[in-house]
Amino acid sequence: MAVRAGATPGNAAVQRRWRMSERTGFLALLGLMILPLWLFTYFPSTDGPVHLNIATIIRDYDDPASTRLRAFFQFNENIEPNIVAHHLIAWLSRVTGIVTAEKIFLSLWVLLFCLAGRAMVLAVNPSGGAVSYLLLPTVFSYFAHDGYYNFILGMALCFLGIGLWYTRRARLTAGWLAILAFVGIVTVCTHLFSFLMLIFVIGVVTTFDYARKAWEARKTGELHDVALAYVGRASILVLTFLPGIWIVASFVLRHGVTDAVAHEQDKLNLLKHLLTLSYLYSFDPIEILFFGPLVALLAGLAVRLLIQRARQSRLMPADAFLLVLVCLVGVYFFVPLTTKEVAISQRFLGYITAILIVWLASIELPRRWRTGLAAGVAALVLAITAYRGWKYELYNGLIDVYVSASDHVEPHSTV
Repeated sequence: MAVRAGATPGNAAVQRRWRMSERTGFLALLGLMILPLWLFTYFPSTDGPVHLNIATIIRDYDDPASTRLRAFFQFNENIEPNIVAHHLIAWLSRVTGIVTAEKIFLSLWVLLFCLAGRAMVLAVNPSGGAVSYLLLPTVFSYFAHDGYYNFILGMALCFLGIGLWYTRRARLTAGWLAILAFVGIVTVCTHLFSFLMLIFVIGVVTTFDYARKAWEARKTGELHDVALAYVGRASILVLTFLPGIWIVASFVLRHGVTDAVAHEQDKLNLLKHLLTLSYLYSFDPIEILFFGPLVALLAGLAVRLLIQRARQSRLMPADAFLLVLVCLVGVYFFVPLTTKEVAISQRFLGYITAILIVWLASIELPRRWRTGLAAGVAALVLAITAYRGWKYELYNGLIDVYVSASDHVEPHSTV
């Protein structure tokens, strides 16, 4: 059996057991987070019922008996973002009821979000499994409970695209480029913002990689070769994502670009949301009991990693994600553009948090610290999940009262 240099067979066995325990713990928490979706009749969200209504229309549109739907609705002939979640729920509801279809959709989204996010972390550092736990408390955020179904699915697809690309970025074959192109198309059809984040991250990391190569090549006179290689790689990536870029351009040309509303440009307000990661709060300010410690933990780990880099006196490949993070924060504060007057500043926060966690994957921690990190975040996830269960039970009771009134409404009428 091969053992890495400097390690004893006993240490290697301990390391394998630790990784197995860490992986098992992650999957167990994943299952626990999904459980409340199935313990209650309804998933309480603001826009969720609207999405279910749209999915129902899509499902029943071609039914010969649905003449009233066809009298009032017509499918958009343009290729639009924000459609994948609706069609997926509509397809699932052909087999199950619409409420069950929503539960299946959300369960699949949680799995994709967490596993794709973990894949991003492990792509940066195969030993960073404990750091991937930090993604778990961010899953059921305001975005999920406000019913931004296409946005949250788009985030998960963005994570998938980054994870698939990062480990293979130096040797992308035609097959993998085709897979990336497909992921790009599905992502842009799910949510335009998520696709822009995908190509933004890939573009910045690629530029960072070649900048490091150029720095190393300055002494050997190979800068010209590095520049040509960078242009070639950038061209290949642009061609790979060209279908998605075309869909974005088509959408922007139809709807235009405008300045964000005034409160979206208030720098102090933006700073407050950034420092508190306000997008994580769904129901009540008391959630600071969960997310206050999470913010403190992220900040502490970031400071430790910055100190490690200062002592190393050099940049590592994973520091490309620090550059992405800086660029995202800059755009968040200083580029107040939007389209269709949609407020987008808070949507940056989810990506800022995720990219921070990916960068933190490169931190060097003793095994005892990694164990403590995983255990601490697991305890936080348990508390958040219990709180969610309590809130879901409360809101389900209110929804039951509301839905009971439907028995008193005449068919094809409104109240």
